[in-house]
Amino acid sequence: MLADAVNIDLIEELGLSDLPEEKKKTFIDKLEQVFEMRLNTAVLQRLSEEQKKKLDEVLENDGDMVGFLKENLPGFDLLAAEVLANLKAEMVDLKQLVQSSGDTEEPSSDATKPQASE
Repeated sequence: MLADAVNIDLIEELGLSDLPEEKKKTFIDKLEQVFEMRLNTAVLQRLSEEQKKKLDEVLENDGDMVGFLKENLPGFDLLAAEVLANLKAEMVDLKQLVQSSGDTEEPSSDATKPQASE
């Protein structure tokens, strides 16, 4: 599911286009795990206890979890899109933070030495 959503756009936006395909796949797989964990948390916060029990039954019987959620959780698609958008934004923010921290220069050793007074 996420492999389609976190497509080339995010890979390019993060400057990872030159990564080997295997590393891109690993990156997407890890993002998918984080996405699913966050979506599961968001879903469980919104379901009633009765709906959670029914969801457990669906999962135990290898039923259609997404179909169940779409039917029982109004706005499920919007919730999933929101969780994904937040994850993408975090990744872009993290990239910018990493880049900006690399832009700061350490003072040279001459700048830290006390200056002789004239």
